[in-house]
Amino acid sequence: MLHMPRLSLCLALLACLPAAAAEPEQPDSTLTRTPVEISGLRDVEWRRYRQMAESFKAYDRYRQLAPTAPLVLQLEPVADESLVLGVRLTIVSDNLHIPVAVDPFGRFILPFSQAALDEDASVLINRKQGDIRWTVAIRSEGVPRNAVRLGDLRLACRITWAVEQIDTPAAIRQRVADLGGLCDSQRAQLVQPLPEPGSKITMLLGQTRTVLPTRFYTAAQLGWKPPVYDRNLPDSTLFEFSAPDRPPVIPAACQGRRARHGLHAEDDDC
Repeated sequence: MLHMPRLSLCLALLACLPAAAAEPEQPDSTLTRTPVEISGLRDVEWRRYRQMAESFKAYDRYRQLAPTAPLVLQLEPVADESLVLGVRLTIVSDNLHIPVAVDPFGRFILPFSQAALDEDASVLINRKQGDIRWTVAIRSEGVPRNAVRLGDLRLACRITWAVEQIDTPAAIRQRVADLGGLCDSQRAQLVQPLPEPGSKITMLLGQTRTVLPTRFYTAAQLGWKPPVYDRNLPDSTLFEFSAPDRPPVIPAACQGRRARHGLHAEDDDC
């Protein structure tokens, strides 16, 4: 799964990409987030349907990375795990009200709606802004439950950037392009949470099994940084998780937290 971190993505990229002479411009004013109210909650989490629909195009374009995986999105709580219980997602406009089914794990399939595009509909969740994050949950058939497939992570990265770049400042988009693409550069770290802190990660490449060294982990070992950029590794590469030989010592600042999905600067703390 891959988090869609909006402005935090821009800030991370500013930290991890080469310096530029010009200051990044502000996002288009038409995309500025304004408070939205639903079911008594102010400023709920939302996205323009038109922006989310970019996921369809990216999925079709890069589907060869994970041919058997459906396009599934997921809602992930930032801190309180209970917030995913009873979460509701709705596509709304002046003339539309389309409920979207969400499973107990927060996973859903966004339906295509030409009417939602034509009416510039919004996708709303009944949670306050900042409590829930969007993720991309790509998973190919046959992948063991304790493993992830590299091609799935690559496809999720492509889909995430297709959505995020819509409201990313042009200066940052250009710097990303200069590097050859956000999902192809080691300078932008894709962070994934581990099943448990310090989980052992074994890379399965054909008949070869290799335990990943600590440089693939975040500082507190709550997450890891898969090498989606490494073209020497085929999409079929698997990464298997198992219990750590020795649980890591979690810094006080990271206690009770989880690694953040998404693309971050190289000094991501937890």
